[in-house]
Amino acid sequence: MYKAYYFFILFLLSSISSSAMDSQLKESRIKVALREVGHELLISSMDSVSRVLPIERIGDEYTIKFESTFQFDPGELAFNMIFFLRKAQIVDPYLLEVIHCESGAVVHSFEFKKDNSELMPCSGRIQEKACYAIRVLFLRDIRPFAQPMSDTTISTLSNINPPVSSFKDLTKPFRILIITAIPVLFFFILFMLRKKKQGSRKTSELLPLGAYRFDKRNMTLYFKKEKTELTSKEADLLFLLYQSENQVLERDTILNIIWGDQGDYVGRTLDVFMSKLRKKLAYDSNLKIVNIRGVGYKFIMN
Repeated sequence: MYKAYYFFILFLLSSISSSAMDSQLKESRIKVALREVGHELLISSMDSVSRVLPIERIGDEYTIKFESTFQFDPGELAFNMIFFLRKAQIVDPYLLEVIHCESGAVVHSFEFKKDNSELMPCSGRIQEKACYAIRVLFLRDIRPFAQPMSDTTISTLSNINPPVSSFKDLTKPFRILIITAIPVLFFFILFMLRKKKQGSRKTSELLPLGAYRFDKRNMTLYFKKEKTELTSKEADLLFLLYQSENQVLERDTILNIIWGDQGDYVGRTLDVFMSKLRKKLAYDSNLKIVNIRGVGYKFIMN
């Protein structure tokens, strides 16, 4: 009997430890995803120097703060938030608010739910350059408040006799079986839910590029039934062009974002990569990567 209790306690402690580790891992993934969102906001505002400050967390609420001012497209912000949280395997519903630092006013907000994950509110309405903070509140299941019971209902309930048998009336082995079965059932349900999520994540994140579909995570371009593999640098470069469509990107900005301080590129490396991308996008004449002499590149999507 003592062995049964011993193994049950070990199982319970390991379950609690596993749950705590999952919670910590989830928090870390959320913070990484939010930092990526902050980075993309600065890049879209042509700022590759300023820092995204450490992510702050209070309960289920996370806050992204920035070192400098920036402007943003609400639709692009919504897309990046959905994209990077999905990439981090976070699919919880949440409420996002963009707050003006000086006035404290909420200049933009939207709610993400599992049934409207493709929502892109206010796309194309560029917000002015200013100091903003982004607050993300992850929502728990909210149930409607129960109606207060009337005096008649309370009186009726109080007159109901309790059941004859109770948990204490059960034999000890049966009680142990029930106590052990509850966490086992819980983890079985959790395992099935995770398996279902993993199955749903097999669906690629496809971005529309004219007649193409771009899967950045798997570094693949699709044109009808044809499939073209990309290198990691090609995928990063194409994603940067996609985010900055019809905008001029300076050479130094591209090199800093894609290659950073690695110093592993030479003079014409960027031109070579652009030439490779042009060939891989050649099936759609509406997609053009234009060289702006002495400045950089412009990705045109008609």
